[in-house]
Amino acid sequence: MKKPPSWLLAVLFLVALGSAISLWLSHFESESLNELESYMLSVGRPVAEFAGQGLESDKLANLDRLVRATQAASGCRIRILDRERHLLVDSLGAVPQQPNVAFRVEINEALAGRYSGYTRISDESPLSLALYAAIPITKNNRVAGVVYLSHTTDDILQRLGDLRRLLQRTLVLLALLAFVGALYYSGELRGSLKRLRARAGQLEGGDDVEAIGQGIDKLVASLQTQVAQLEEEKLKTRLFLEDVAHELKTPITGVSGSVESLLGEKDEERRARLLHTLERETRRLSELVGRLVELQNLDYYELRCSSLELYSLLQTVVDTFEGEAAKKNIRLCLEGIHEDEEPRLCVWGDADKLLVVLSNLVDNALRCSPQDSKVEVTVHSGPAGQVTLAVLDEGPGFQHSLIARRQRAGRSSNIGSSGLGLAIASRVVALHGAELDVRSRPEGGACVQFQLKIVE
Repeated sequence: MKKPPSWLLAVLFLVALGSAISLWLSHFESESLNELESYMLSVGRPVAEFAGQGLESDKLANLDRLVRATQAASGCRIRILDRERHLLVDSLGAVPQQPNVAFRVEINEALAGRYSGYTRISDESPLSLALYAAIPITKNNRVAGVVYLSHTTDDILQRLGDLRRLLQRTLVLLALLAFVGALYYSGELRGSLKRLRARAGQLEGGDDVEAIGQGIDKLVASLQTQVAQLEEEKLKTRLFLEDVAHELKTPITGVSGSVESLLGEKDEERRARLLHTLERETRRLSELVGRLVELQNLDYYELRCSSLELYSLLQTVVDTFEGEAAKKNIRLCLEGIHEDEEPRLCVWGDADKLLVVLSNLVDNALRCSPQDSKVEVTVHSGPAGQVTLAVLDEGPGFQHSLIARRQRAGRSSNIGSSGLGLAIASRVVALHGAELDVRSRPEGGACVQFQLKIVE
C-alpha cells in the first residue's frame, strides 16, 4: 500500500492542531463567562436578601441607595422588579427609552423561583454584549420580585477576539498549504487518468473499461455537485454584501452632504435643518451597525426556548410601534387572538429573539406603508400542532423572493429597505425550525409569515 505524501500528513496535523485550539477557545470562553456569572451572583444575593425585607414605596429610597453603591463597587447594573414585572429601582437612575425586559427568559425563570443567566446585546449599547442574571427575591417563602443584574462582557470578547484573529491567520496559512497540495495532487491525478486511458485502450474485455468509466463518471458528478454548492454560497455572500453596501450608502451620503453644507452655511434656520438631517442619518447608521452585530450574534448564541403566552408577546410588539404608526396615520392592529380567550394560546420559542423577529417585520411594514393605510399582525391556524403568525401591509410589495435581497419596489430614501431586517428575521425563524414566507399580496401590499409550535 502506497504511503500518503508527506505534505498531506503535515496539513492533517495542522488541521488537527487548529481544531484543538478552537476547542480550547470555546472552553476558555465558557470558563470566563462562568466566573463572571459567579461573581454577579455573589453581588446580587445580598441585594436580594435586603430587598426581601419589603418592596413597599417607603423602602425604595434605601434600596435605591444600596443598588447605586453596589454598582459603583462591582460594575454591575442592578434593576429591581416586583412580581408584576414593574421596574421599581434602577442603579442607573431614570433611563430614557428603557428596553422591555418583562418577557425575557431569565426574568420568567426568576419569578418561578429559579436563578437564571443569559448573554445578549447590552441594553446600554447595541455594539456590546452583556451577561444578565436574575435572582428571585423571596419573602415569607414566596417570590416577591427579581434582582436583575447585568455586566459587560467586552473584556472577555476582546481577549477571545485577539486569540481568534491569531487562529484565523493560522487557518489562512492552512488553506494556502492545502491549495498548493491540491495543485500538486491534481497533476498526479491527471497523470493517473492518462495511464488509465492508455490501459483501457489495451484491454480487450469490456468489463474493466466499463468499471473505470463508471468510476470517472462518479468523480465528475461529485465535483460538479461541490462546484454548485460553492457557487450557491458565493452568490449568497455577494447578495448579502450588496444589501449591506446599499443600506449604508444612503445615510453616509446624507452625513457627507450635511457636513459639506454646514461648513459654509451662515443662515441659522438652514443650519438647524442640516443638523437635524445629520442627527437622523447618524441614528440610521447606528441602527444599521446594531443590526449587523445582531445578525452576526445569531450564529454565536443558542436559543433559550420556553413556553410563551402568545397574546402578551404580540400585544407588546403592537404597543411598542403604536406611536410610530400614529405619526403616519397608519392603523396598526392585532387580529385573530384576544386577551380574554380561555385557555390562553401558548407557543414554544425564545421570547427575546421572537420579539426581534416581530419588531423587525412590523418596523419594515410601517416604513414601507403609505399614510392612511393599515398594518395587521394576524394569528390563524396552521398545520396540526402549529399556529401561523403574519404581518400584512398595504405597501408596494416585494420584487422577488430571495431573502438576502428582498426589497420594497419603488424604494426611496424616505422609505428605506428591509434587507437586513428580513435577513435577521429569516435566521431566527430558521433556528426555530420554520421558514419565513415572504410574498406580495394579490390585492396589493406584502405578507410575511411563519409558523410556531403550539404548547398544549
